[in-house]
Amino acid sequence: MTKTIRPKITNLFVGFTLPALGTASLTACVSVWCLLAFNHSLWQKLLEWKPVQTFEDVLFVLSFGLLAFIVTFIFLTPLTLGSRLSKPLMGLILILSSASAYFVDRFGILIDKTMIRNVFATNATESLELVSSGLIFQVVLLGVVPALLLQRWPLKKQSFRQIFAHRALIIMALLVMLGGIAAIFYQPHAALLRNHREVRHMLSPVNMLSGVGSLVSEVTRKPLPYEAIAAGVRLGPHRSSIASNPEGMTNRQSRPTLLVLVVGETARAKNFGLNHYARATTPKLQSIPEVVAFDRVVACGTSTAISVPCMFSDLTREEFSIRRARARDNLLDVLEKAGFKVAWFDNNTSCNGVCRDRKEIRADQDTSTALCAANTPCM
Repeated sequence: MTKTIRPKITNLFVGFTLPALGTASLTACVSVWCLLAFNHSLWQKLLEWKPVQTFEDVLFVLSFGLLAFIVTFIFLTPLTLGSRLSKPLMGLILILSSASAYFVDRFGILIDKTMIRNVFATNATESLELVSSGLIFQVVLLGVVPALLLQRWPLKKQSFRQIFAHRALIIMALLVMLGGIAAIFYQPHAALLRNHREVRHMLSPVNMLSGVGSLVSEVTRKPLPYEAIAAGVRLGPHRSSIASNPEGMTNRQSRPTLLVLVVGETARAKNFGLNHYARATTPKLQSIPEVVAFDRVVACGTSTAISVPCMFSDLTREEFSIRRARARDNLLDVLEKAGFKVAWFDNNTSCNGVCRDRKEIRADQDTSTALCAANTPCM
């Protein structure tokens, strides 16, 4: 029996040899691809803020592109210092950047520490609600395909010392170029960054890497000393008298006090019918005369992970931070120390740290069959 010998294909394209790249060249190629493929919204906004009308405008846009390349290259450099991990990490960056760019372009969001926190705080059910054919198409075309091509591209064999020395020289050269840009175009760049601070949250993948770094820095910081602000809390004289002598009270007076807080998702106040919005978005609530709408309340953030802890904190909007809120009593602690029994019923991913170590009572398929549909959150 004759054994068939098949030629081993070592290149992606038959008859074409891929040139071996150094890790610096790999970083530069990925940086250029990211700038071209994942920053559509940034370039669109830039041309709105600075229309190209003169030759000086053209030079400014080119200098901005060069500046964006330098920043991207510097942010990606630590990920490509180890030759074995360079291609896998760059492939991961391409896939994640293609996904984040879709949401920036489609919904106009900004990628920052809060958005990265939301990604880690969500669950599979909520995440699947955001999956669409457009997202899949973009991730495959602009992320997965280039990432697979990248894995087939050969790298030059370099020691860590060679890579580090070569990269240090390149970064020094880039910093010199950065100084040249600052010397020539400082005023227009400073004005742009001062008036449009969202730019730093639009440059991909710098926004994603910066957000992850900021979140890791926050999570790993030493906790603040705990402030027990509810240490001396107690019931007022009326409630205390009822609690100590329930037999001497009328039937109505002796009834236990029940306080129910229904906390919903963050939303735009101006889009609520109760707040005089043109459309009747809250018709049932508007039909109840006793309902009062507080229209001068502003949330600490536009995500559940920020706004819910803020609602239960005594800190003002300007003072609030997740780190400070975790290090002091919140409303639930105050009520519990005053003698009330506290229960937390949850239909979201979690209580975002508000309920602390208290048990979360959740709606699920077993206990609330009538309110739950298959493979979706219980309503």
